Amino acid sequence: MTTRSGRRLREATPENAEPVAEDVPAVVLHPIWVAIYEGDGVFKHWSLFVEDENNEQESFVVQVQGSAGRFRYEQKKKNPFASRSLIETIKVSHVQEANLRNLRKVAREVKVKNEDLTWNCQDFVWVALEAIASAGLIDAEDDLYISGRQTVWSRMEGLA
Repeated sequence: MTTRSGRRLREATPENAEPVAEDVPAVVLHPIWVAIYEGDGVFKHWSLFVEDENNEQESFVVQVQGSAGRFRYEQKKKNPFASRSLIETIKVSHVQEANLRNLRKVAREVKVKNEDLTWNCQDFVWVALEAIASAGLIDAEDDLYISGRQTVWSRMEGLA
């Protein structure tokens, strides 16, 4: 977890001719990762992992589980770093703790495309990341997001 806090100057008012320093409350940020695991089939399995660095038991993944034509959305408390099948994690952003509920909602609303037999968990993670950024829950202009997104794209698997 990352926190950002500090001091800012409040504008001068008629009562106070000078700007007044005031404390800015800390903003709790949680890292967002794309977790890549060994897959059961042709493709590696992907999930979107939101880490709670202070309380590992509150870390969670959003993902789709199943197989072509039978995927279902799933969100569960899980820390991929404890998984033996984990191959790689790619940090893509941070989300404010105050936005966790909205992140879950946006991810849950990503359309599961069971009618498209080429669609899989990698597509879900890609679309979920885009939707979370479009909703303003993460900073799409941040260097971490831009470089992380490029790395994630380079790991996308498909049939040639």
